[in-house]
Amino acid sequence: MRNWIFWGGLKQLNNQYRQVLLMFYYHGLSIHEISDITQIPENTVKSHLKRGKAQLKEWLGGDYFEE
Repeated sequence: MRNWIFWGGLKQLNNQYRQVLLMFYYHGLSIHEISDITQIPENTVKSHLKRGKAQLKEWLGGDYFEE
């Protein structure tokens, strides 16, 4: 059930944030690798990661990752 909730939350994200989060956490790519693939600056990749995680945490609830 928690998996469905997580993927549902992920689908709510802006496509740029979702793409970067999946590349970093699911595929294990580095920030540099993501930057090369997406052709966006490394600092932008970092911003997308930070903002995407914040939105995901907000939608899933702050205690979702505590369990």
